[in-house]
This record gives sequence, C-alpha cells and structure tokens, in this order.
Amino acid sequence: RRLDKSYGAVLRSGSIALAVSEHAWGDGKGGAGNALGTLYAYTQAVEKAKTRGIENLTEKLKAGEISVAIYHTAGKGTRLAPLPAAENNNKPAVKLPKMLNFTDGPRPISILEAVIKQTAAYAPYRKGRLSVFWGDQVFVPTVSHAYEPSSHVDILAKLGPMPSKEEWEAKGLHRYGLIAVSANGEAAQIEKVTYEQAIELLSTLGTVTQVGTSLGSFSISATLLEMLLNEYSAELAARRGAKDTDPHWWMPMTLSREGYLSMMEKKGVSNDDALLDFGRVQRMREALLGGANGSGTMQIFNAVNVGPDCCWWDYGQLKLYRNSMSLLRGDSHEAELYRRFLQIESRVADSDANYASIDDQSIIQHCEFSSGTVRKTVACDVCVGHIEANEAVLINVTAKKVIAPKGSIIYNIVDDSEEGIWLDSNQACVGVWDEGGNSFTMKAFANEDQKAFWEKAREGTGNPCCYAEIYESNLATDVTKVEEQRDVRANDIRDSIVDEPDFCSIS
Repeated sequence: RRLDKSYGAVLRSGSIALAVSEHAWGDGKGGAGNALGTLYAYTQAVEKAKTRGIENLTEKLKAGEISVAIYHTAGKGTRLAPLPAAENNNKPAVKLPKMLNFTDGPRPISILEAVIKQTAAYAPYRKGRLSVFWGDQVFVPTVSHAYEPSSHVDILAKLGPMPSKEEWEAKGLHRYGLIAVSANGEAAQIEKVTYEQAIELLSTLGTVTQVGTSLGSFSISATLLEMLLNEYSAELAARRGAKDTDPHWWMPMTLSREGYLSMMEKKGVSNDDALLDFGRVQRMREALLGGANGSGTMQIFNAVNVGPDCCWWDYGQLKLYRNSMSLLRGDSHEAELYRRFLQIESRVADSDANYASIDDQSIIQHCEFSSGTVRKTVACDVCVGHIEANEAVLINVTAKKVIAPKGSIIYNIVDDSEEGIWLDSNQACVGVWDEGGNSFTMKAFANEDQKAFWEKAREGTGNPCCYAEIYESNLATDVTKVEEQRDVRANDIRDSIVDEPDFCSIS
C-alpha cells in the first residue's frame, strides 16, 4: 500500500508493486533460502499479478516486453534490533534521513524504497529478465549501469584486475564471496578461499583477468527461469526444502565437479548431497549450451561490474546503520555521493530551528526545534522542544525534550513527558507501537552485537522483554494501522511542543 502511494517518488510510471510472503513455506516457518525463495516469490507474484489485471506475466517476460525484479526482505533483523521492532518486524521499512513526497504526504524514505529507487536504473536494460536484489543494502556504482545482457546469469560485482598473492592477502579477499572473470567474459563464483585455492578452483576458466567482491544481486534470463521452475517444481509444490544461490546454483554452475565437491566438503556437506545439487544444475547448463529454447548464443554466467570503488551501504547491523548516518554528514567523496543519492541538496532543509543552534556539520531534514544545541547530528522528521544533540541520530521523534549524546540513536518515539528523553552515549532508544496507539520503548547499545540479546533482554537497559517476544507479538500486526496511530499521537502533541521555548542555547 505504501509503494502504491510512491509513484514519482520511488516507483517509476508504469511499474506495478506486488507484495508476497514466504510465510507459508515449511508449515509457516519459512526458510526456503534465497534460491528457492526467489522461485517461490515469482510463482506467487504471477498469481497476484492477475488481481492487478496482468494475466500473462510470464509470457510478457519471455517476449521481452517487461522486466521483473524481486526484492528479498526476509530475515528477523536480529543484528539490526531494536530498529525492526520499531517497524513491527518490517526490517527494510527502517527509515533513512530523507523525506519523500508520497500521495498522502511527506514521509522519510525506507531502506527498501532507497534500494528500489537505485536499482530501477537497471530495469530498461533487463527486459526479458528476472532481477533479484536484497532489501537491506544500497549501492551506487562508479561505472555506468547501462549494459546489454549477454549471459543467462549475471551478477553484480566490484571488479578489479586479478591481484597477486600479496594483494589478495592484503585486501583480505579470503573473507568474501568473489566473482572471477576470464578473458572471454565467462565468470565463476568462489567463496572464502585462499589465493592458492582460487587458482586451483579457477583453472578451468582460463586466464583470469578480473576478480571482485560479489554484491549477491543478480539477474537471470526468462529461459533459465523456466528451467529452474521446472527443476524445482517438486519443492515448490510441497513448499519444502532450502537452497541458496551461491552454494546450490552458481558454484555448481561455474566450478568443476572436483572443485565443487571440495568447496562443499569444507561446508560439511556430504559428497552424495553435493553430487545431487551439482547434477541438477549441470543438466540445466548443458541444455542451455545445447541451445534450449533458442538460448545457445548466450554465455552461461558473467559479471556486471559496479566498479571497484562502488559505494555499498549495508544496514544489516545496528552499528552499521549508525555508521552510515555518520558517513552522511561527512566531507568525503563517498559522503557527497551518499547525499546526492538521497537527494539531500541542503544540510538543513524544510526545518525551523527557532532559538536552537545548529552547526554546519549536521544533516537536518523536516525538523522543528524550539531551543538547544545540535552538533554533528543527523535528524529527520523530528519535532522537539529543547534539544541537546551531539553526534546523534534522530528519526521520527516527537518530544518536549531530548538529550542525545555521542553515538546515540532515537527512533520512532512520541514522548510528551516533561522530563523528555535522556540517553547515554552509544545508546539506542526506539518506540514499539501497536494498532491501538499504545507504545513502549526498547533500548540497546549500538556498539554491541544485538543478536546476543535476541532471546534474552540485555541487563541494564530496563527493556520489558526480549526482541524475540516482540517479533512473535508483531507477526499479525497491521503496520499501516500502526503508522496511522503513531501519526495521530504525534500530531496531537506536536503543536504544543514548539510554541514558546522556555530557554535557549545559542552559539
């Protein structure tokens, strides 16, 4: 519903947004993996498209009339907690500090909307293909996004020249999933290997000219999509099983039999299971090479370069979210690109500081303050009476008073108490709302791995429960109703907050 209100701001004219869920997979437990999850999402989208007047989505894709993109938003957000709790389990709905004009008024852009906005640039070049992106990562290429697909699979990667052993080790490439490209354009997927292991695994590829970190996002031809749907039809019908793209599709598609078995053995997978996966993918590969459905003129697998210096912002952890906000207010070239991407043309925009002092290193969007001091802070959609903020992040906050010291995060909170919101350094505080307009706060320390506190509340925060309990209670929540109730509550007290400042701090 929110995306349907975003035409012109997020969705391009002529686009159609379809929301589908993996919840029915595995008796309601999910867990299809990103490979089977992609196929299951596509089959659901085909059916849902009929309710929007598109009876033949697959035929349109095969004919090259349209492009289709899937944005995976699964995951509980254990490391990003408590921000997903503030969005009622909707991890990619976590907001960024830029207001967009939706049809029902201005609202902060979500991570997912930022991803859609950026990746839409590939759509004109991917007619007849299915693209897959991740809903918690934003990237901005440093090379042109325009290209002509020449293979059944292409995957985004930060490509650079093939490094020496010393460069491989210095860059820590053994820690990443990598794409290697040969002189003829064919590519292969490898994962977390040493330089020597990479040379051995890639020996069948020929002369390797480029290597780079895989972004994971990919696109496939309509021909291969049809093959995958047929090959995994039993799993799709039963809604059972789990397959991921890297180990179950791309590596058996691009590595030798011996190389693949060796890689999977290190993952603890038996030879019998690995051989089964290898055989399934190789049969499709041979059919493609044999010209199935007119596909013989295309390569099997290659990379789409986003540039070795591509900007890549990952919001999968609370500390990474905070770090990205710190980057946004910086002076580096990457910070400038980040602001340009979010279309932040002025550091202070659509805001009224009244008697508050704001420095020239902050990002303040759609905010109103009565008094106080704001230093090196990122704030969006905030209405606060008196504020003292230093190197803090505030998103969707309405309160009479805020004390936000270095490293703190305040998110989705409406507070009409006289004492206001006081945080410690590196502390995060979010509001968790229900459909009735009731709320409570959850706190965390942004420099800690929040996954450790998923099933047990962290001591010293005063949290009334653990994240897992909130997750379970939110499973059936209507997030649209929650947002409406929060807006009503914020608007009820907003006018009284900034009427007459009691005191001020001017510098």
